[in-house]
Amino acid sequence: MRINPVTYLASLLLTGALLAEGKIQLKRPVSPEVESSSSAGDSGKIEFSKPASSTAAAEADYTTSQGPEAKSRTLYMGSYLGFNYSGLAKGMQGSVNNGGSDLSVILGIRSELYFKRVYGIITDLGYEQNRAFIVETPTGGYAGNGILRTDYLALRSMFSYRYSLYKVLGKVKFLRPVAEALKPFAGNLQAGFFAKTPLSSQLEILNSTVGNPDDQLYDVREFARPVSGGFMGGLGFELRLGSYIWFFEGQYFRGLLNTYGPIQSRFFNTNEFSEQGFYFSSGFKTGIYGF
Repeated sequence: MRINPVTYLASLLLTGALLAEGKIQLKRPVSPEVESSSSAGDSGKIEFSKPASSTAAAEADYTTSQGPEAKSRTLYMGSYLGFNYSGLAKGMQGSVNNGGSDLSVILGIRSELYFKRVYGIITDLGYEQNRAFIVETPTGGYAGNGILRTDYLALRSMFSYRYSLYKVLGKVKFLRPVAEALKPFAGNLQAGFFAKTPLSSQLEILNSTVGNPDDQLYDVREFARPVSGGFMGGLGFELRLGSYIWFFEGQYFRGLLNTYGPIQSRFFNTNEFSEQGFYFSSGFKTGIYGF
């Protein structure tokens, strides 16, 4: 009897299936992630996870610096221009009264070294002018007033703590719309000291018949201390403009060392004194490199 080849092949497949006794299992292809989780004891469980993007979107606030500023240390260089409002801090007793304060110019160059874009050391070197209005009592043999103007070479050094206005204000729910608008801005707290040496000093006598009425300016450099200084502290703001940063800041300063000794002359008779006041300045800086 001739056997049909098709019938013969079907018989072999049926016989093989019966001998397997249900031991043949079909397995779903397993990804390496699922396989590793199965080996940890979660066999039989299929987990679904959202595909992770290759690059996470960074917060677009002030602290997300790119390029060289992303390094742990960044050096900035810039310049500043502003004014100070100064008067006498002490020396108001005896023959000198604090008659008021006056506005004077300040300008210079600055360097800033920041660590992790948060903690910084600011160093300023520049020109500073102080104008103080002083009044002498009749005890010195002359009753009058004058303006003492001193030009200084000043060195200022401050510790700075920078913070993101967006992050600070964003923590308050009703201020979040304001915080969104302040993403390009940052604030910084400053505290440090200053030292200065006089370049020139003049006393302008007002409302007096003492001296030359055509020239009331007198050189009093000999009475100025060669070095004076004190402490300062304040608050600043920064706005990022591409690769440049515009800043505005204000600090209170107080002299701890006397700026002047007693002025003993035929024009004035004063005690020693120091100065206090406020610095206000603005300028631009840019990051040189990160390292």
